[in-house]
This record gives sequence, C-alpha cells and structure tokens, in this order.
Amino acid sequence: MEKVAVYSESQVAELEEQIEAEVKYARLLDICLTGILKDALFALIPPCCVLEISDILFSALPVTIKGVPPLHLAREVFIENVGTLSNEQIKKRHAFFDVYEELVADIPTTDRPLIILDEDLEESAFYFKPANLIAFSSQLIDEFEPGDEIIKCILAHELGHSVKGHFNQNLVHRISKLASIALMSTAGMGLGMVSGNPLVALSTGVLAGVVVAIEMNYRGHLLSNQAEYEADEYSIQTLKSVSAMKRVFTYSMEKYNPSYRYLIEKGFTEEQAMRLTCAYEGDSYTHPSEWHRIQRAEKVVASLNDREIVQLEAA
Repeated sequence: MEKVAVYSESQVAELEEQIEAEVKYARLLDICLTGILKDALFALIPPCCVLEISDILFSALPVTIKGVPPLHLAREVFIENVGTLSNEQIKKRHAFFDVYEELVADIPTTDRPLIILDEDLEESAFYFKPANLIAFSSQLIDEFEPGDEIIKCILAHELGHSVKGHFNQNLVHRISKLASIALMSTAGMGLGMVSGNPLVALSTGVLAGVVVAIEMNYRGHLLSNQAEYEADEYSIQTLKSVSAMKRVFTYSMEKYNPSYRYLIEKGFTEEQAMRLTCAYEGDSYTHPSEWHRIQRAEKVVASLNDREIVQLEAA
C-alpha cells in the first residue's frame, strides 16, 4: 500500500531549494579541495609528480589474479569453493551466473569482465579494470532472487563502466592533472625567480600548482559524474526501465543512510525523503546524487521511448 504524503509537493520543493542553497558552495569547496594537501606537496616538489605518474601507470597494467579463471570457468571455480553454503544458496548463485552470462551475451568474449562473488563486500559491486573484474556482493544474492531487477540493474551498471572505458578516461585525467601541476609549479617558480628571492619563487610555484590542482579536481568531478551517468544509461538501455534503478537507490538508502530513514520516520514519502537527503548531501567527487541520477535516467527512458515510436511510425 502506497504511503500517504504528509507534506505537500510545494512544501518539499521549497525545503529542497533551501537546503541546496545552503550547502551548494560548501559541497563545491569540498570537491575542489579533494586531496589538496597531497597536490600541494606535488607542487612543492614537482619531480614527485613523475614518480606518482609512474606508480599510476604501473598499477594500471593488466594483472592476473591468482586462482581466478576466465569468465567461462567462473562457475566451475565457484562449485569447487562452495564451503558451507546451503543448497538454496548454491542454487541462487548458479542462477546468478545464468543472469550474468545473459547480460554479457552481446559483449565479445575477449572483452567480457570476470565476475566473482565476495561474501564480505561492503558495497553492492565494483569494477576493477586492470583485472577486468566485477566483484559482486553475495549478500545481495541471498537477499534477492538472482533474476530480480535490482541484481540485473547493478550488474548492467558495472558492465557499463567496462564497455564505456571509464577506467581509461580516469587514468588519462589523473596523469594530466599531475603533469599540469608539475608544469605550472615549475613555471611559477621560474617566474618567481625574477624577484631574486627563493622564498617568493617557491611560494609562486606552489600557488600556481595548487590553483591548477583545484581546477583539475573540478574537471575530475565532472568526468567521474559523467561516467556514472553513462553507466546508468547502459543499464537502462539493457533493462529498458528506470524502475530498477529507483529500487536500487531506495534499498541502498534504507540500509545505509540514517538521514533518509529519519525523514521516512517523520512522515515523508520515499521520493520526498530521497530528494531532501540528496539535496543535503549533494553530488560527491565521484558520484552524482541518487536523485540527480534518477532524473537523468527518466530523461534517457523518455528518449528511448520517443525513438521507438519514431521507428514504429517509419515502419
């Protein structure tokens, strides 16, 4: 039975607008200053940027996880390591592999990520590019049926990161940021040397490096948020629905977000509580807010529907 709204739409909209206005600049500052102390150190000692870039490139090299086979053998390895799982849990995991293999059917075999189940994973799932790996929470499989749209939505989202090449985009941005810091701080120190005062030169270099770091942080935020939107879009195009995404976010907030649960207790509907929670928390450095993602997803679904209508009319 749908919950009756205690608060009107106009009340919620006004409160949402007030909250967003109060926290907007604080969120922006938080995003731009992410990791700024480390960036300042790089600006102070530009050669450190070269070492950091080398470390990033090394960590991005393809890796092989010991004991983890290609996708088509993942089920066999799971069978060999069932441990103390009940028959029902084993059955659910087999069904989960069926769902996953169905979702990757259109992806070339050599490009398909490996899927592994993690009993202790705190988040729902994540994609790890160097190993072309998706780790998925076994707890979700125990909580929902493998064919549930929540499972499919999360899987399709992680596949979207793989298909769209988001790891490589992030890699290029991180290297560009460090190279920019090194270049600008060195140039700043060079200009500062005109004064003949080493302290002025050093200060000018650090300031120049920090300024470019702040600008690159904001660009990184936009890039990461766009990657999430694109992964969401891939999931929507796969499932042809936005309802699964709404269920995923509602489930996540109910389980992990005390602010959301508090608002529900105070009489707000699920949608109202999500809107107000997201208005307060805003977009993070790496992820847009759940409400922004839902709004974007609804536009994608509308676009898909319009496209299908046009195709039918043309036929």
